[in-house]
Amino acid sequence: MNTAADTLYRINITLPTGCVRVGSMGKYKFPIEQAKLIASEYEADGYQVHFTPARQKFRYVERS
Repeated sequence: MNTAADTLYRINITLPTGCVRVGSMGKYKFPIEQAKLIASEYEADGYQVHFTPARQKFRYVERS
């Protein structure tokens, strides 16, 4: 089970044409502190930013 500190977030910005997911260096899921840092750069440019929790990576577990 993940704690709040382990939760990853997606960064979304709202544009007149719709909502766009934001990435950095090929990644789209970030810890909250890194997400806030990236989002602050977009907010400085006047974009409306919001976060959504990212789904956990699916791992197949073989049962015996």
